[in-house]
Amino acid sequence: MHALLSERKRESESAFTLIELLVVMIIISILMAVAVPTFLAQKNNAQKSKATANIKQIVNAVESCAANNTDGTYAGCTTAATLKAFEKGLTSLTIADGTTAAVNGYAITHIGTSATTAQGYIVQAQIKDGDRMVRFAEIHKEDGTLLKLCGPGATAMSGTSVKNTAAVPGSRTCAPGGSAAGTWG
Repeated sequence: MHALLSERKRESESAFTLIELLVVMIIISILMAVAVPTFLAQKNNAQKSKATANIKQIVNAVESCAANNTDGTYAGCTTAATLKAFEKGLTSLTIADGTTAAVNGYAITHIGTSATTAQGYIVQAQIKDGDRMVRFAEIHKEDGTLLKLCGPGATAMSGTSVKNTAAVPGSRTCAPGGSAAGTWG
């Protein structure tokens, strides 16, 4: 009799009940429902920060190149090849000469009739944020005007003209909505 009771006690202690397993699964699903969106948001924020930091690095290279010009203009400083030769840190970036940046890439275009007579430049980045594309653009004009755009309207180049010339207040993020939607600083 004692052996029978001891065996039943061992069986009841060695396994989890169905309710215990369901409770654990529910707790794990709640934790995942909270953690996964937070993780994805942080990943997207990191991509945005990286894109804006890389734009600043490209801008610094263009400005340094212009400072080396005897007349201080952007002439010859607005091509990817020139920038990568001038600043070795840019060689790992995908920088295109042209009007549109590739996904997770950058583009630089001169403002004016040609790169040799550039009257300014536009640097763009395009990143994938979840299921949508986020675009950043900095427009630097030779007269000192600086415009920063974010969002779908940041595809600011059309040949040598600038599509969006509205001044942007100095925010630090790509605002998702409201009156500051699509701007960054």
